Amino acid sequence: MRTALACPACGTRLIRIHRTAWQRLIYREVHQCRNCRSLTKRSYELPRVNLWFYLSRYARCRGCGSTNVQRVLEPAQIDVTSTSSIGYLQHLIGAPSIRCNACFSKNYDWRPLAQQAQRLDEVNSQT
Repeated sequence: MRTALACPACGTRLIRIHRTAWQRLIYREVHQCRNCRSLTKRSYELPRVNLWFYLSRYARCRGCGSTNVQRVLEPAQIDVTSTSSIGYLQHLIGAPSIRCNACFSKNYDWRPLAQQAQRLDEVNSQT
């Protein structure tokens, strides 16, 4: 259950009021103080963008950002499929399925796995 918000100016309980058309575009909620009539507004939150996922050279988990992922042919029952539009697009064009070993989320990615790249670097350094 939500707790009642208090006015930052006088401490009186705030009531939620109807937003105008312009306020609906900018603010998620508008509250007004019963006593001093001041307005308190809550803006919409910007979506969180995981830049490490998009800028990485290797396949990463879209949810937690871990590079500890593996390619899978058939997902297990506990796997949660990512709802990202980029993941859906990669699925449509035939990208292989990967599964995160940390959070068990499933998505699609063309990039190589970090573990495979490390093994190739070790083999190349030995020769």
